[in-house]
Amino acid sequence: MFLKRDPVGWPSPADDYSEDFISLNQHLIKNPAATYLMRIDSNSMIGIGINIKSILIVDRSLKPKNNNIVIALVDGSYVCRQLKLFPKLELISRGVVNKPITIDKEEELEIIGVVIAAINQY
Repeated sequence: MFLKRDPVGWPSPADDYSEDFISLNQHLIKNPAATYLMRIDSNSMIGIGINIKSILIVDRSLKPKNNNIVIALVDGSYVCRQLKLFPKLELISRGVVNKPITIDKEEELEIIGVVIAAINQY
């Protein structure tokens, strides 16, 4: 993939060169051994641009922080949600229907990884 900077409008036909090579791996993946791709199959995060069939880039090596988007294991199911650490531990949906998942005990929640990017196809 190549990076080409164009102003809005029609590009010049004489401008037939590329500036830089873009490596998505180099820009998005900092720890390849701990990073994986996951396709989302729900609309629970559609409000922040994670759509059905988005491909998520998930890093297992990152420590989850407040407001991070995470992949979590809750009651045997994987979910993609926004992590809230205070005032109470919750997984927040950014969809239209889902209610927050309140975690009463930390043992009930396993954070699988932190979402570092979402790729959407149109």
